[in-house]
Amino acid sequence: MDPQQGQPALQIGDYLATLRLRRWLVLAIAAVFTIGGVLYSLTLKPSYVATSEVLLSAQTDPTSSIAQEVNPETEAQVATSPEVAILAKGKFDTDMTPTEMIKNLTVSLPSDSTVLDFKFTAPTPSEAQGGANAFANAYLEFKTTQTRDGIQGQIEALDDRLTQLQIDLAAANRVLRTEPEDSPEWLTAQTTIQTIQTQIGVVTTQQVELESIEPDPGEIIGQATTAKSASTSPVVIVLAAAFLGLIIGSVTAFVAEGMSGSLRSAEDIERELNSPVLGVLPWVPGVHLRREMLVTEVAPTSMAGESYRMLRSGLLYAVKDEARVLLVTSSGVGEGKTTVAANLAVSLAQADKRVILVGGDLRRPEVHAYFGVPNDRGLVQVLDGGDEPPLVMTGVPNLRLLPSGPPVEMSAQLFEGGAFPELVDRLREAADLVIIDAPPLAISDPLVMAEHADGILIVVDMKQADKSGLRRVRELLERAGLTPLGLILNKFEGEWSRKYGAYGAYYSPYRGAGGDVAPGKTSRRDAKAAAAGQKQLGREAAQRQRDQGRRA
Repeated sequence: MDPQQGQPALQIGDYLATLRLRRWLVLAIAAVFTIGGVLYSLTLKPSYVATSEVLLSAQTDPTSSIAQEVNPETEAQVATSPEVAILAKGKFDTDMTPTEMIKNLTVSLPSDSTVLDFKFTAPTPSEAQGGANAFANAYLEFKTTQTRDGIQGQIEALDDRLTQLQIDLAAANRVLRTEPEDSPEWLTAQTTIQTIQTQIGVVTTQQVELESIEPDPGEIIGQATTAKSASTSPVVIVLAAAFLGLIIGSVTAFVAEGMSGSLRSAEDIERELNSPVLGVLPWVPGVHLRREMLVTEVAPTSMAGESYRMLRSGLLYAVKDEARVLLVTSSGVGEGKTTVAANLAVSLAQADKRVILVGGDLRRPEVHAYFGVPNDRGLVQVLDGGDEPPLVMTGVPNLRLLPSGPPVEMSAQLFEGGAFPELVDRLREAADLVIIDAPPLAISDPLVMAEHADGILIVVDMKQADKSGLRRVRELLERAGLTPLGLILNKFEGEWSRKYGAYGAYYSPYRGAGGDVAPGKTSRRDAKAAAAGQKQLGREAAQRQRDQGRRA
């Protein structure tokens, strides 16, 4: 049980059942995604990637004697600069512009490494190889030119310095020629000349060294000779699209199931009403029994008859002599609660239980028709005038019937008086079990009657029940402080025989009176046999009703 909701927790079987029920929706969405994946893969153009590797020089400043650490971001920016792209375009044949070439280029420098990777993507293997190699060479060429320009700039700066020193030297020599020896001016000029001559020597040496430097930005150690396919495999695309479609389809199925309000299993009903299922009555395709037919008497060996015996066993186990007055109602109109009440009463009587069946639906009395007895007097007279309960023998051993009496509109007022609880006490003492056929929970009568019953049985038609209706029923019961004894699922189909009645496998399709048709699809021959069986059951029931009418 869910501790927060007080309801059975969802099991994995519930999710699998939803997927099985909505399998066509899931498969349709998966098919749409798969087709989309196929179409997308057809529009993809092939692409290839090639890699060229450049080993960078450890000393990036040729004028410095100290090796400097290579900055990956700086080198990547240089390699992907427009200047390098323009140089690369001139080194191989391509229709791409320098800007497009840069978009197809990826430059990386792994940490703790001096190898620069140039990865170039192109529509053909040869173009990918050419692009990678072109960019590697263009980078080295650009770095070489950049280094040479730097050296030349330093040489030019030294030339300017040397020219200035020559000017200063000439000025100092003029002082020596014009000033007396050993004068302060002469001594200062002499010192200046010596300093300038030393500086000229240093500048000249630097010029010689710079002119002898050969730029070395690095070298290509891994030229691109092959290209790998960079396109995603069409098979992978289609499989990924199909998988995504299954996921989205499954989610859509759960959402659709949650919004549909439909109920698909016994667990759904139990979850909504927070009450156990005591019995399951199958829906039998091909044999739609008339409403007034007592299948437990005229066809006791059929699958439907067996299902009532299983309901009887579950009910007797649940009550254990503690509940003797049972109210049978339904969540809505037309769910078969009168048929269930009548057949349940017969089944209990067949188990040697003294049973009294009460027609408690005063607005739409029907239970008397199942036994072919008159309905001129019954529960209405007892509640209205205090008459003795006119119990009628039904022809079924151990089963007596208290008809409802003529229909009345204001039935709730009759149950609100003191006559009904007194009647219930008298019937409780007169029988082992009292079954009351109450109106559906669409009106207030069953809520008033339930206060004096020992248990409530709710019949749920699996073909018309929905979550909103059952939640309304649960709210009504909770406000009235009532808890159902159990649920009876009517017209249940699908996998009921495997989950709720293994006996179903032992019953063959209807071949005559007393049989039934197993759940599932029927052949044309089986359908004809089922129709003949239905007519036979009808004739037997009509004859039985005539016999009971004569006895009455």
